[in-house]
Amino acid sequence: MNDNIHDRLRSNNVQSEVVFCLSPNNNIGDAFRRFGIQDGSRDMVVVKVGEGEVDRTKVEEHLNSAIEGERVQLTDDWLGQTYKIAKPTHHGKSGEVVNGNVRDEADDRELVEVQVLGLMALRGAT
Repeated sequence: MNDNIHDRLRSNNVQSEVVFCLSPNNNIGDAFRRFGIQDGSRDMVVVKVGEGEVDRTKVEEHLNSAIEGERVQLTDDWLGQTYKIAKPTHHGKSGEVVNGNVRDEADDRELVEVQVLGLMALRGAT
């Protein structure tokens, strides 16, 4: 929002900027491939970004007409159930033996969390 207010968006609009900011690199095409909605998308987080007064009822009506599916509360538990690691990279995969220990999904999840936090810190510094 700050970049939008100060006319510093790197994409065409604030909605695209939200998707772009999820990406660890500066390639907007890659960001949309990784984080955009695909035909097979089953789980998604929908964010409405607006300026001034926003009529919540109108936003809900618009989203309900555009999205088929069940609306659920965004919670840590829900995110944990829907989160999937497509392919861990650089540090081995589940089932492999690393330093005498068998990697499991918890190891992969921890690795991704550390990487995401690091990328968030870098993103915030730029």
